[in-house]
Amino acid sequence: MYQLIRKDILTQRKTAFIAPLFLILYFLTLGKDVPQLGGYIYCLGIGFIAYFMAMLSNFNTNEGADTEQRLLLSMPASRRNIIAAKFLMIAVWWGIAYLLSVLFTWVSGMFHLIGTVNLLSAPIAFVSLCVTFMLASFFYPFMYQFGYRVASLIGIAVFFALPSSLGFLIQSDFNLEKIQFLTAHPLSSLSIGTLFVVTISFCFSLSIVKKKNY
Repeated sequence: MYQLIRKDILTQRKTAFIAPLFLILYFLTLGKDVPQLGGYIYCLGIGFIAYFMAMLSNFNTNEGADTEQRLLLSMPASRRNIIAAKFLMIAVWWGIAYLLSVLFTWVSGMFHLIGTVNLLSAPIAFVSLCVTFMLASFFYPFMYQFGYRVASLIGIAVFFALPSSLGFLIQSDFNLEKIQFLTAHPLSSLSIGTLFVVTISFCFSLSIVKKKNY
């Protein structure tokens, strides 16, 4: 398992580590412009950055992806372990994205490039982690079934769908306070929902990979 995780980190595209510098600035600016949604936007921002890094770590053509799977299967690793390593890497990419985002906001704050923003918040960290797992869990079954190109197009659509939805809600004067009372324990509900989505995604991904003859 460790070697599979190490492989993903070493083969990651270098541009993936630069992306947070641009994306986090966009989300921080958006959060400043819409202060009542600042916390939600920061959660989405870090989640999107981590999802972007996870998506890029799988960058390959269909033929290249098949070759990569053959090489992985030649290692002493089962198909279940290969899929499990991919899902475990979601948390790793989130950790990298979170640390890079915190570092960037700290450096930018020193030079007064942005206002004071505290990303070192347990709710922001937890919700952004759930967002990352939700988005990546939606991506992986499509990638294993249809390849990176199709899955990445769907991922890009999902990437812009949530911010666009938030913008629509703001422009339509939707009462956002009602969302907070849909459940008595929103964080617990989010964790249960995320666990459910991840489990379904893992089972679908594993089933697809087991049926393929690489």
